[in-house]
Amino acid sequence: MIVNFIGEAIPEGADRAWFDRFNFKDPYSGASKFTRSKWAIDREHGVFCTYLNGPGDKIPEERPAFYVLGFKDGTVINLDLFDYYQIFRKDSELGIFTYYVERAYVPAGVSYSDEELREMIEKGWTTFVEYDARGTLGDKQHLVFADDCIQRRQG
Repeated sequence: MIVNFIGEAIPEGADRAWFDRFNFKDPYSGASKFTRSKWAIDREHGVFCTYLNGPGDKIPEERPAFYVLGFKDGTVINLDLFDYYQIFRKDSELGIFTYYVERAYVPAGVSYSDEELREMIEKGWTTFVEYDARGTLGDKQHLVFADDCIQRRQG
């Protein structure tokens, strides 16, 4: 499966209505009127990735950043990511962010293989982060998956 995400502001109309049906809540505050203005979307496959909230000023290694994959059929895969900033000096680079996918909670009935899910997560997340940072991060971030990060729910 080849997914092709693009990063963009969520447009008004059908896309905004689709997104709003998910009624996402802020995972830390529980705020029910939670809206995002940006996403990475693959319209051909009916899947998007967006950010819900992160550790804020807390130590990022202790609190995850929450992202989601949302599907046209209403399925949601919640993602728990931890980030680590590695400081070094190599040429003009000062550091790199490593994002670690600790868990991807996959609801029962999702037929994608673990490999396909990892591809969607990686491409969706990378596209979203690049768009959100307006291309300023370059190759200074990368995603690593825990061996057992895909947690399939039995239904």
